[in-house]
Amino acid sequence: MDRLILLPESPAKNDGYGKAVRSDLARLEPTRRDLVVVYTSIDRVDLPEAVVIPRPSRRSPRRARNLLRGRCPPELDASELRPWVSGRTFDQVFCGDTPLYRAARDLFPETPITVRFHNLFLLGRTRHAFLGTRLDPGLRIHLRLVAELEREILLDRRVTPIFITPQELRFAELLCRREGATWWSVVNPPDTEPLGPPAAPLLLYFGSVSAHLKLGVVRLAEEIVPAIRRVCPEVELHLYGRDTEQFDAPARGVHGHGFFEGTGLPRAGEGLFVVPDLVGGGIKIKVSDLLAAGVPFITTPFGTEGYDLPDRPDILVEELDGWPEVIIDYLRGCGLVSGGRA
Repeated sequence: MDRLILLPESPAKNDGYGKAVRSDLARLEPTRRDLVVVYTSIDRVDLPEAVVIPRPSRRSPRRARNLLRGRCPPELDASELRPWVSGRTFDQVFCGDTPLYRAARDLFPETPITVRFHNLFLLGRTRHAFLGTRLDPGLRIHLRLVAELEREILLDRRVTPIFITPQELRFAELLCRREGATWWSVVNPPDTEPLGPPAAPLLLYFGSVSAHLKLGVVRLAEEIVPAIRRVCPEVELHLYGRDTEQFDAPARGVHGHGFFEGTGLPRAGEGLFVVPDLVGGGIKIKVSDLLAAGVPFITTPFGTEGYDLPDRPDILVEELDGWPEVIIDYLRGCGLVSGGRA
């Protein structure tokens, strides 16, 4: 069988997306009969036979053109793929994420396509609407465009969808039953011995501040931390990852350090890691990293989707509104803060 395998990022990329692509490649096991195309934002690919198509940067005119066409900014265009597949036929196409689908379908209108969903934004958009969560204009547009793309994919009867959590699979099946739909996990954290309680009254966030994550980080910095500091002023929040510097406000106990240049987790063992997920969507690769490192952390029920968490007193699961009280009680139990309840 000849396959066209479209990957949404380089497997050499050292982030959650790269980890997910590596996991999918291990399942697919490409052969010499397959054409592998990598749609990537970095130079290194580590797949000698692969075709590389540059993924547009956040400020690229290509992303702006996609927006003007009513498409998701990172979508691959058929014109970029056509030179590499011209004259070839394939028995099957694998799209490693939804932004690759329209280019593949434009060029191969009758070919069966498997589409890997790394997030199901239809679910996130529904949760936002149901919960009444406030959205900034950029996130509102992003959710609408991606949800429209996902709807188009799910209505394509020649598509086999693969999701990343059982919750997203079940939601999609409620919308439209699809034969062959399944889910592939990308995480298998080891059974790591807990590192122990934090050494200081620090909250640690590690990750980028992409569109669907930003809302939770904003609430963490602007609502949760001030509520905690009114009771325990010694508590500080330190954020590491792309674009976290925008939250830097040392006078309020919030420190945005920007892109993390090191390896592993920043300041592991020093504080309580936080995953302020408001509506879910996709798998939280950082939760896997936190479990593998054995560090204490707190997340929301949405942040646990795709995991069977171990029964540990240093893994806290609570709705975001309840975080101040839970965090203060936890830090007090570790002997790190004084004061009463939030």
